[in-house]
Amino acid sequence: MAQLDFETLVREHHAGVWRYLRLLGCTREQADDLTQETFLVVIRKGFEDIDPAATATYLRKTARFQFLHARRHLRTRREVDLEAADSVARNHLEDGGDAYVGALRRCIEELRGRAKEAVIAVYRDQQPQAAAAEKLGMKENGLKTLLQRSRAVLKACVERKLKGAS
Repeated sequence: MAQLDFETLVREHHAGVWRYLRLLGCTREQADDLTQETFLVVIRKGFEDIDPAATATYLRKTARFQFLHARRHLRTRREVDLEAADSVARNHLEDGGDAYVGALRRCIEELRGRAKEAVIAVYRDQQPQAAAAEKLGMKENGLKTLLQRSRAVLKACVERKLKGAS
């Protein structure tokens, strides 16, 4: 097993770690910070490259630990389905997630009306749900229902697009 230089490690895996942290619910800034912390931990501990998939798995586990450790200090406290996040990461982020993110962006563009506005406000712009609901002229529970339905539509759309690309 060869010792991997850290510049190569970061270049090849930064996007995948960052996207995994976003999948766990981090804001962009939190994902930036925790991604850096993840690589610092790996540098301090030392690391031997086995293969790209094992490296990605190790980095996600390290990032997950950093996320859980920092969670009590993060502004967002929403519940996270860690098993679902790990499944998505295993299946779609091994290559940095470019295909998955591209499919998701195309699917968001296909959303219409308040569904698209809600997804953009809450997930891209990181607005609190109460503020997004007020902006859209909705009650907060109505927004939550709309987001739940929109996530289901986006999930099905992304799966179709990824199957079509295979």
